[in-house]
Amino acid sequence: MGEFRLNEQQLKDQLTNLSNTKGSLILIRASVDANILRLRLTNNSATANAVRTRLGAVGKRLGKEINNINKIKNTGNQICSYARNAEIKAERSLMGVPEILIPPRFNASRYLVTKVILAKSVGPVFAELIVIGYVIGNLANNYKHGTTQAGYNPSYGDPAKGQYGGNQSGPVEDEEHFNDYAAIVRKYYPDMTDDEVKAYLTKMESEGCGYVALVNTIFAQYVGREDEFEKTFGFPMYDENGRPNSNRLLTDFYSATDNHNKGKKGKDVVDVNEDPSNIEGTGTNRDSREYRWEKYTSEHGIKSDVHNLDKVTKDNYSKLAKNGEIIVGINPVKLRDATGKVVYNSDGGHAMTVTGVTEDGLLRVSSWGEEYYIDPNDTDYNKGHITFQQVTYK
Repeated sequence: MGEFRLNEQQLKDQLTNLSNTKGSLILIRASVDANILRLRLTNNSATANAVRTRLGAVGKRLGKEINNINKIKNTGNQICSYARNAEIKAERSLMGVPEILIPPRFNASRYLVTKVILAKSVGPVFAELIVIGYVIGNLANNYKHGTTQAGYNPSYGDPAKGQYGGNQSGPVEDEEHFNDYAAIVRKYYPDMTDDEVKAYLTKMESEGCGYVALVNTIFAQYVGREDEFEKTFGFPMYDENGRPNSNRLLTDFYSATDNHNKGKKGKDVVDVNEDPSNIEGTGTNRDSREYRWEKYTSEHGIKSDVHNLDKVTKDNYSKLAKNGEIIVGINPVKLRDATGKVVYNSDGGHAMTVTGVTEDGLLRVSSWGEEYYIDPNDTDYNKGHITFQQVTYK
């Protein structure tokens, strides 16, 4: 396989070049989206609406080009993945372990080393039985908790489908399914007109990052239990394009809990004056995210726990992530591409789900349905302007 590895590295280099191009397109698209939102919030004149429509068309074209790059990258990554899987399967066959007993992301090399070490103390037969028992136990535990693959979350699964986590702009931009979102909103606000629903979705777009970050965490819990997801939330786990139904779940979660806060003695209190207008919200903080998600999941029969973390680094991420997904909040917003270059910079705060940590300590995050990176050691965050939470399910 040595010859392929050399070619694999060359392919990865080309995929990195594609990532750089994608980063430039994302920067342009982010600027377009920011101007659309600014027009939506500050000016509703016919001229502004026409400009917004034109910017929307530009944004969609940019989105298609970004998706095309994602498809090319996905194909390249699949080629690399197939080669690695071939090596793993060859190693498994040498070990004589049935394929069904090995979890999808089980480390075959670690399995072999463990078996060799055990064999010295208990003999080869018992060593085989002990390790296979451990594997079966892992499978049973994963199945019990609805996670058929350790750490797998379909929210970030297939770049070819044009989605890397949820997008707070999704329901506003998806005019084709407006009636679906309106029906969800009207479960909680039955008297809203279409125009009022559109304004409500616009407000959600302006402050929805914390809601999206929480929504991203739930899909991993229902892998292999898609029917149960639909019974729990009232709509399928995946949309007609095979993507996680983040837009619907975001709309439902937001409609059910926005402006709800924990009052005295744990009483639910709705602050009708929390938002400055019907199209602009104030966002969330760690306390409101904790209360609102635990309230929402509890009402759907799900036990979740949202708690604060002190710090997330490349040294402790893997250990922490075993317990649940992590949310990061930053102020200001400095998003980077895969090379570490800043491609988006703005004032204000933003919350995102963390999906990994690079070797040089950058946090890989999901934001607006795209993959970005942030530097937790940036001097802008020295005064407590970066915070972490974790979501666990029982």
